[in-house]
Amino acid sequence: AAPRPGAFSRGYDVERYRIELSFDEATHSFQGTTRISLRPVLDAFTDCELDAETFRVTSVHDGRGKLRFQQPRGKLIVHLR
Repeated sequence: AAPRPGAFSRGYDVERYRIELSFDEATHSFQGTTRISLRPVLDAFTDCELDAETFRVTSVHDGRGKLRFQQPRGKLIVHLR
């Protein structure tokens, strides 16, 4: 059973992460893709907020194309369809 949304809930349960990274030793940098499978636990789930402490996100997609997003300090907010 899904936990009830509470003070620490963001309205979803993550079911799986898939992270693919490539490293560039010359520039000491990396780039990659993270796929997140999640299940909403709230009826009105329109925005997904994730932690993104030091990463710069350049695009967000779902199975139908690009999604709008914001990246305020330390967070990533994805606006769902």
